[in-house]
Amino acid sequence: ISLDPRYAAQRDSLLAQAGGAFGAMGSYDPDQAAAEQFARMEEILAPGREEQRQAEESRLLAQGRLGSTGGALEQQATQEAVEQQRKANLLQAYQESMQRQQQMQQLGMGALGAAGQLEQLPMQAYQAAMGLGQQRAEAGARRGAFLLQPALSKAQAGMSGAFGLTQDF
Repeated sequence: ISLDPRYAAQRDSLLAQAGGAFGAMGSYDPDQAAAEQFARMEEILAPGREEQRQAEESRLLAQGRLGSTGGALEQQATQEAVEQQRKANLLQAYQESMQRQQQMQQLGMGALGAAGQLEQLPMQAYQAAMGLGQQRAEAGARRGAFLLQPALSKAQAGMSGAFGLTQDF
């Protein structure tokens, strides 16, 4: 039993999609992707952080606190906040890269599963036809037995009568 050419083309397309997804997944390095995304985030955020650092130094200098213990503590708190943000950005980049890898896997598995379902269509149609044929044959046999029942009863009665006559002799 062969697959209809239209379905075969769809199956082949799905298999190609699955192969592409699995191929991309094989060459995808989530750690490298996360590092690249983190580097892009840092490039975007670096100018704002520098402006914030300079503004803080200017403010502390204007207040006469630059170089003092209080000013140093304030700068340290700002630096710790920046480091916390960097850690959160790194975690976010890693989680997103892992999600991309999972999406590739899901795309590949979904396409592969759909291709497998298409491949099963001819067998499912064959099994359905065989089941329908079997049901019709069983129904015909029941109908035939129902129609023959009166004739069988008469034949049995006739045989019983004939048998009874032969015993009398």
